[in-house]
Amino acid sequence: MNDLPLLKLAPGQVHVWFTCPEEIRDPDLLVSYHSLLTPDEQEKQVRYIMPWHRHSSLITRAVARCVLSRYSSTKPHEWRFRRNMHGKPEIVQDSQSPPLHFNLAHTHGLIACAVALEHPVGVDVERWDRQRDFERLATRYFSTDESTMLTQVPEYAQRRLFFNIWTLKESYIKAKGMGLSMGLDKFSFVVSENGNPRIVLDPDLKDDPAAWAFRLLTPTKFHVAALALHRAPGTACQVQSRFIIPLVHEELTN
Repeated sequence: MNDLPLLKLAPGQVHVWFTCPEEIRDPDLLVSYHSLLTPDEQEKQVRYIMPWHRHSSLITRAVARCVLSRYSSTKPHEWRFRRNMHGKPEIVQDSQSPPLHFNLAHTHGLIACAVALEHPVGVDVERWDRQRDFERLATRYFSTDESTMLTQVPEYAQRRLFFNIWTLKESYIKAKGMGLSMGLDKFSFVVSENGNPRIVLDPDLKDDPAAWAFRLLTPTKFHVAALALHRAPGTACQVQSRFIIPLVHEELTN
C-alpha cells in the first residue's frame, strides 16, 4: 500500500473506511500494528482486560493512522493526537499536512473511520440486530417527534428506524465534539425513504441546520452507519466508502 498515490478530498466530500476486526488475525500483522502506536498508546492498549476489547482497540488505532496517511506524506507511526475537553480525538496538525478532520466509531464486528477536509465530521456505527430495549431508550433519549415517528411505522421496521435515528444523533454530537453534554432531546432527525436525513435543532443550540449534511449507510447486512458533516450551506455532500485491512489491502465500495 506504500506505493499508492495520495487520495484527495474536496470540500463537502467525506471518505468513510470500514474494517471487520474479527477478520484480521495474522500475528505478524498485529505486531506491525502495535509498532505504529506511541509508547503511551501501547501501554493503554495492553491494559484492556477483555481480549476482544484489546484487539478492537489495536485495529482501531491502526486504521486511523493508516487511513490518515492516505491523504498525507505523514507516515502512520508519525501521527500525534490529542483530545478536546469532551474527549474527542483530534490531530495535532503540522504545516506539512492538509487540514484533515476525522472521527472513529466501532461496534461488534465493525470499525469505521470518517475523514473530511477542513470541516468537522462525525461517524457512528451499530449492529442493528443487537438486543436493545429500544422502546425504553427512545423514550429516554429521543425527542417527542422521533418517538412519535417510531410508533408510526410497522413493528417490523421499528428496530431499524431506531438504530438509524440513534446513529444519526451520535454522529452529530461526535462531529460537534461535545459528547452527551449536548442533550439528545435538543435535536431531532427526520428520516424518510425518499431523501437524506435532515436535522431539526432547538434554538437554544444556536446552530444552523443548513450547515449540516447527514447520510445513512449499510456497510454490511448487519450494520448501519451514519455520517454527519459540517460544511458551507449549499455545498453538496459526497460520500465514498472503502473497506480496508491496514497495511495490506483497500477496496472502494461505492
